[in-house]
Amino acid sequence: MNALLKAVSDNLLKVVTGALTAGLIALVTYLFRAGSWTRGHQRARLFEDQGDKFFQAEMWEAAVEQFKLAVDIWEEEVNQSKMLPLYQKLGKAYNRAGEIDNALRSFMHCEVLWDAIKKEAKMEEVFFELSQTYLGKQDLERASHYIGKSVHLLRSQNSPRLPAALAMAARIAKESGRPEQAENNYIDAVRVLESVGDTLGLASVYYELAEIKVSQKATDLASRYYMKSIESYRNLGSTRAAEITEKLASIAVASPRS
Repeated sequence: MNALLKAVSDNLLKVVTGALTAGLIALVTYLFRAGSWTRGHQRARLFEDQGDKFFQAEMWEAAVEQFKLAVDIWEEEVNQSKMLPLYQKLGKAYNRAGEIDNALRSFMHCEVLWDAIKKEAKMEEVFFELSQTYLGKQDLERASHYIGKSVHLLRSQNSPRLPAALAMAARIAKESGRPEQAENNYIDAVRVLESVGDTLGLASVYYELAEIKVSQKATDLASRYYMKSIESYRNLGSTRAAEITEKLASIAVASPRS
């Protein structure tokens, strides 16, 4: 009987010891991985912060390198919510550095990630950057597609940045040979700018509308828009008012009625 009890006691001790050893190993492994995880996140944040500083200093290539290092860490963890804003920053840095194709790839990553996780993100900015980048490559069809998406999001947000997107849409329409669409976009921008009292924005948009009317040989309408632009610039105390006044005078001289 004593031998049996001793055998049971020995076996129980082995089981308990084995369980404790396994638990200790699991705990050490967990703590090691947690430490690595934390260090990785700290490094990613450090790289991103450094990238932001380089970007603000207009050191585009240096910013690109830092953002890429941060992206690599989050990609290894497959953390899509962290990757999305970083790819946006990386795309903007590539764009400023003149690496257009890399910029496009980064922005496209943003769109894919956004579609996958539907996380709240500044996609209106990404779409605006994509449009601007494609415009620089003279890919007017894609530029128009993405500025349309940006306008849609900005309009749904009642964003003060909507007029800038509408002006971009107008420019793309104008370069695509669609002056009527460009005019509609500018008029839409005027409505928003008037509602917020943006005098500088109005001055610029009225000038663009005048230019469209000049190209259509609608001199009377062009003159009205030029006058609105002049008035806005005068209210701002800008010398641009005098420049446009001279241009308006030259158009009046060249008019068939003169």
